[in-house]
Amino acid sequence: MIAWLAKEALVGRDAPLFTGPVMVNLVFDFGKQPKTVIEVKPIFPVSECMDKRPDLSNCIKLVEDALIGIVFKDDSQVCRLEAVKVTRHRD
Repeated sequence: MIAWLAKEALVGRDAPLFTGPVMVNLVFDFGKQPKTVIEVKPIFPVSECMDKRPDLSNCIKLVEDALIGIVFKDDSQVCRLEAVKVTRHRD
């Protein structure tokens, strides 16, 4: 699913794969309507952070692996990573 979304986001763009060091920013939202956002965001309040499963490290690896060959050549190129796991859409 993540690979498909990345491909869809790049449709119509003549964007070659990144070949050098890259920075990745991830927001995993496990609220009412779960979603994963890859973007830059300000720091979240602690009250929004989620300390339950799934493990943040597993979520990160899933995204890194899905982007190989679509956004960058290899996930070893990721030299800076910012990730957060939140529940912003809960009642």
